[in-house]
Amino acid sequence: MGGDVTSSREVKGLLTPFPEERMVAYEVSQLVNSPRNDGPECVVPVNSLF
Repeated sequence: MGGDVTSSREVKGLLTPFPEERMVAYEVSQLVNSPRNDGPECVVPVNSLF
């Protein structure tokens, strides 16, 4: 699919929720609380920092 999608059938497949069983959640550092921080360290799991 490119930028010229015209079929509602093509778009409908994009409107489904991401499967919960494929989701992963982990705690991140407080670096994410400031918009000045915009690097890969913002998404490193907290447990990996220590």
